[in-house]
Amino acid sequence: MNVDPEKVLAWIQRDSYLSSAFHYIELNMCNKEEAILYMYQLYIANSPILLNGYHDFLENEQKS
Repeated sequence: MNVDPEKVLAWIQRDSYLSSAFHYIELNMCNKEEAILYMYQLYIANSPILLNGYHDFLENEQKS
């Protein structure tokens, strides 16, 4: 998996549901980067809708 944890976190923080889920995952994990990657694997990578949204976010980041 080749994702930038900071970009994943920036995208997660734009959505209240994902942000809430991340908050609870982060509380239970010692490492913030591991929590981000876990969120990516658990929610984003397994959902075509979320994965498309994340890719759109990355494209918009590159354009700006």
